Amino acid sequence: MKDNLAKTWKILNSITSRSTTKEPIDEIFQNNKIIQNPKQICDTFNSFFANVGPNLAAKIPPTLHKPTDYLKTNITGSFFLKPTDETEIKQIILSLKNSYSKGHDDLAVNTIKDCSNELSAPMSIIFNQSIQSGIVPDDMKIAKIIPIYKSDDKKLVSNYRPISVLPAFSKIIERLVYNRLLDFIDKNKILSDNQYGFRKNISTSMALMDLIDKISSSIENNEYTLGIFLDLAKAFDTVNHEILLNKLYHYGIRGTPHVWFKNYLSHRLQYVYLNGTKSDELLMTCGVPQGSILGPLLFILYINDLTTVTKLLTFIMFADDTNIFINGSNLENLTSTANCELKKISDWFSANLLSLNIKKTNYLIFGNKKISDLQILINNEMITRVHETKFLGVIIQSNLKWDSHISLIKNKISKSIGIMNKAKDLLSTQHLKILYQSLVEPYLNYCCIIWGSPNKTTAHEILHKLQKRAIRHITYAQFRTHTKPLFHKLNLLNIYDLCLVQTMTFIFKSTNSLLPIKYRNYFTTTKEMYSYSTRSSQASNLFIAQAKKSCRINTAIMRGPKLWNALPSYIRSSPSLGIFKRCLKKHLSTIYITVK
Repeated sequence: MKDNLAKTWKILNSITSRSTTKEPIDEIFQNNKIIQNPKQICDTFNSFFANVGPNLAAKIPPTLHKPTDYLKTNITGSFFLKPTDETEIKQIILSLKNSYSKGHDDLAVNTIKDCSNELSAPMSIIFNQSIQSGIVPDDMKIAKIIPIYKSDDKKLVSNYRPISVLPAFSKIIERLVYNRLLDFIDKNKILSDNQYGFRKNISTSMALMDLIDKISSSIENNEYTLGIFLDLAKAFDTVNHEILLNKLYHYGIRGTPHVWFKNYLSHRLQYVYLNGTKSDELLMTCGVPQGSILGPLLFILYINDLTTVTKLLTFIMFADDTNIFINGSNLENLTSTANCELKKISDWFSANLLSLNIKKTNYLIFGNKKISDLQILINNEMITRVHETKFLGVIIQSNLKWDSHISLIKNKISKSIGIMNKAKDLLSTQHLKILYQSLVEPYLNYCCIIWGSPNKTTAHEILHKLQKRAIRHITYAQFRTHTKPLFHKLNLLNIYDLCLVQTMTFIFKSTNSLLPIKYRNYFTTTKEMYSYSTRSSQASNLFIAQAKKSCRINTAIMRGPKLWNALPSYIRSSPSLGIFKRCLKKHLSTIYITVK
């Protein structure tokens, strides 16, 4: 239940008698007509979803630039799809996420997992045939689409998003190819350092940390930072297959592997399944397969050369979340440079047949100074200034404070704690703890290295109070019961220590070369900073840099070294990441019952 949020809510709704009945979609409005026939409703949805990409591409203004104009030096090596065996196939099957969702073949991942011993050998033969011939079985390229309501008028098909369910067998061969392709990409250093999505040993928190480090450093130096948050319209649906295949060839995917990817992208069909009715199948002419394993990796290869367009702007990208930054001391020059470089970026999008949603694209001016709005233009349209925006699930404010994000978390976990309170008379302490770890702790844990603080602040104290209320529910304790012993008993950490663990874990990874090279330069030992001996010149002590601005002081990169140096040496010198985490959590948990 802890790892399956949908199942958790299903059980909760059952025991709290909450209704989860979904209203059937029995009527839609399209082209000035009301459609009530179930088959016609399905066909209308399918036609809309299948034509989103082509329709957007048709509206893109022509440009003199070609996609190949932006590609740099070719990769000299070529990608090789090495054969597989039944051992690898079995490992891949068992590593797939549990799912009871069924594709067009009426098979779920869990069913295949149950038969992994019997299926591994024949599947290895079939997949090796696919790799050698460059042919992907057509049966693995049929997507079952479920429309899910988003918001506004339920009768408009544009207010639904498509959830794609692919055949379970396709996930296995895609994972097989994905692993080989990712190894080739990493070995040849193909992806831009500014791309954080779907990379080994890189998380969303690292993308946010890099962003906050750059902005806070600029503010510390009394510079303005202009952040432009681009919104791509249906990015995954609009990828042009011919352009993608040319880029794959450029990056070293040639010969039979190139044939395999061309076949993988071609003759893909989809149908909509709704209220027990199935639409006709339609051919997908562009886009990477939604819900696929390979799709996101192919997409970031597609947009990889975007960062070559300009040397004056800094990119921070997470798949289709594309954000650009520029800093300087003169606002007029900053605006002029940004508009000039945005014209180049706009040309790149046009050449690659990707669409920007100008209405949802916005900009922020970071800092505490009051500044008038700037005229930032894309395609001769002025984009909107905002004072906060959500990036990778975290609300970033222009003053680099976290009140809005903490308020969002407060509202979410307050609802979850209300559910726990209703369920506590029906569940044991053990099950309530699992509920807490499913519905409360993930919100507190997510990127708290960015917005959290190991020190008490008014905003964070609100979350701590909610945490304590949840802990008392779990243990059936009285309202005023002291909670430190309860945290210790449950082996749980408060919000401040969750932030501390994330910060210390990042430093451990950074200083022990467990992260990409760019993250190993954040911290320097005191011994490396000074040629002469100092009292704190132990090898594991980190140099503590100074800052004046609070937004810089409060970053994990600035506050981290002091916290690291305060840890017992036996924790800092742990031989592995697993041992480090266990020792650190045990150390913190022990403090709960030894410090009053």
